[in-house]
Amino acid sequence: PAQNLYTPVLVIPYESGAADRPRLFVKVAAARTDITANLATQERRRGLFGATVYDAKVDMQGAFVVPSEARLREHVAEKSGRFFWEESFVAFGSTTRLTGLRLEDKMTINGAETPLTPCREAMRNEHACQHASTVVAKAPLVPPTTAERKIDFKASVSLRGTSTFTVLNGAKELNVTMISPWQSPSFGGDALPLNSTVSANGFEARWEAIEFGAPRILSNFTIYDAAMWKNASVG
Repeated sequence: PAQNLYTPVLVIPYESGAADRPRLFVKVAAARTDITANLATQERRRGLFGATVYDAKVDMQGAFVVPSEARLREHVAEKSGRFFWEESFVAFGSTTRLTGLRLEDKMTINGAETPLTPCREAMRNEHACQHASTVVAKAPLVPPTTAERKIDFKASVSLRGTSTFTVLNGAKELNVTMISPWQSPSFGGDALPLNSTVSANGFEARWEAIEFGAPRILSNFTIYDAAMWKNASVG
């Protein structure tokens, strides 16, 4: 499929304490996300028909600024519940399918290497993993008191797709570089590249996007929420 990659978010589970209320997921957007995608193209043919597919090596790195628990409670309706900080995780994925992801693809969080686990396997909750193909990396935290805390992350993942490669941005600050031997790109999304070069050897393009204000915080019953990634998309 076409790959619509959404940027990583930090997720802290929350339970209100009411028996009839499912677990909430409080999501914190990254303060900064840097992405470099190398897209190697191939021509595939069957009879008279042809298609161009790509193998993408995607390197991501950035940081989250974790607000205090008191500030996070402002984003939940029932204030007396409990945050499960020890079950926190970082999630990212694609709105289509994460085709091409490999077992050796991992994420490093604050220097600790963590395997990527499919959402349904990690959460054992079909409803929580709806609307996107998502992987999670465990990031157990100690709750911040009053001071904000910075958490660094980086990952290198493999994806395969066709037609388009798009980054859906939820971060406050986004920097994206795409490199490919493809000689006739059509740049899409909500923002054009800051600069680009196209030659007989392929193309290289770079985007920068900034959303003013603090990183977005949202809570609901699913991990993927289109409102989290409503910043400018690039592709």
